[in-house]
Amino acid sequence: VICDTAARMSSSNSALGSAKEWAAFLLAGFLWGSSFLWIKIGLDDVSPAVLVFGRTVFGLAGLVTVMAIRGLRFPTQPKTLRQLAFMSVLNPGVPFLLIAWAETRIDSSMASVLNSTVPLFTILIAHFLLADERMTASRVVGLVTGFVGIVVLLGRSLNMQTLHSSGLSGQLAVLLASCMYAYSMIYSRRNLKGLSPVVQTAALMAGGAVVALIGMLLTPSAVHLPTHAITWVAMAWLGLLGSCVAFICYFYVLPSWGATRTSLVNYAYPVVGVALGMLFRNEHADWRIYLGSVLVCAGIAIVNAKALWHASRARFKR
Repeated sequence: VICDTAARMSSSNSALGSAKEWAAFLLAGFLWGSSFLWIKIGLDDVSPAVLVFGRTVFGLAGLVTVMAIRGLRFPTQPKTLRQLAFMSVLNPGVPFLLIAWAETRIDSSMASVLNSTVPLFTILIAHFLLADERMTASRVVGLVTGFVGIVVLLGRSLNMQTLHSSGLSGQLAVLLASCMYAYSMIYSRRNLKGLSPVVQTAALMAGGAVVALIGMLLTPSAVHLPTHAITWVAMAWLGLLGSCVAFICYFYVLPSWGATRTSLVNYAYPVVGVALGMLFRNEHADWRIYLGSVLVCAGIAIVNAKALWHASRARFKR
């Protein structure tokens, strides 16, 4: 509904991206940005593997429902199934587990900062694997600007005491997850272009559930059902919104925007986290919040500068 409303409001040039694509991009950023808080809430009650399993099952249920309504079916070609199985390990399977496990050792804001490095890994990997996404000066400047904004935005959490008390293993786990996310975007664009975003996401959620189930079997002593209602709410939010809706939006934008531009959705995570902290945890704003937010927006604008310029010229010529 949000996407369709935005699409009716304006018609953007295809080089820049339609209003519907921008709405999907922003919605995915908000939903994924809120996920770090919900992961932390869920981990107060259950283990990382149980949380991820619940998340992927809720997500799969929502996606299968959408498929049924739209009359979609899972692919049957062996090659496509192998590609989806491999992709589901890269995203969401192992990264979901890594981030959930990491948040038992580091706070959610630290996880969101580290996970926002996905665009940096993406631009490096895409330069070597995608002929139409070579590294340019504007992309490098934009990505670095956005990342500096993130560091400024949560600078009060990134002091030496916090870094010292946070587990190095947790930080490395999020960085590894970020690398896997980056490669998965490129892999999807190269190999799964023609597949429906809904079908692709449903298949990945199924694979992610299998990975989480394996994690549960490897840690049987930590497996138990949630004992608090808020944990079920966290799983439902992470699954139905943070996985089902957000992934559909993400895979909808990816084919036309490319891996580098789409990966900028990661820069929304800390912005959303700060906003939620101010609204629900009575955190006070300071200069870092305002400056960091400006830098994040500037980074996104710089990376999209070329598309903005071509779109403006096309409108002027008309």
